[in-house]
Amino acid sequence: MPRHPIETLLSRLRETHQVYRGLLKVAEDKKTHILQNELEGLRADIEAEETLSRKGADLNAVCDDLRGECLRSLGRDDEAGTLEELTRLLPAEWREPFEEERSGLKSTLRKLRDCNRMNMALVNSSLDLMEGLLAALFGTETVSTYGRRGKRTRTGAAAHALNAKA
Repeated sequence: MPRHPIETLLSRLRETHQVYRGLLKVAEDKKTHILQNELEGLRADIEAEETLSRKGADLNAVCDDLRGECLRSLGRDDEAGTLEELTRLLPAEWREPFEEERSGLKSTLRKLRDCNRMNMALVNSSLDLMEGLLAALFGTETVSTYGRRGKRTRTGAAAHALNAKA
């Protein structure tokens, strides 16, 4: 017996939420691997992230189609652009499970966004550090000194870390 589109959509939303929980776990693992400089672990995280991202994209496409089916089953021709809008149109017995899943998904997405931002900041800091190390080895180093009033100033000194004559 075919399932009602609303029931199918709720099931797919739960699957989608599970995928995003997986992406959050991978993002947290990436943060650990970045901090511990574990390149092999980071490679495995990136592969897992790609797999989960593809699955999430497929589920999102299915949910978009199901949203239209749900509207038609409710006798609505208008387009509900978001899950929140569709939830308001649902019969009372479906609103609570949809709202619960929707808020859980939103919470997971917020955590994922924050974790990804932290990972991006960590990677950017690592790149800045590498740039500084390369400059110290092969270029002019910026040296901190104190000015007349005790404030720190930045001046460039023509010194190369690998050049003993400089």
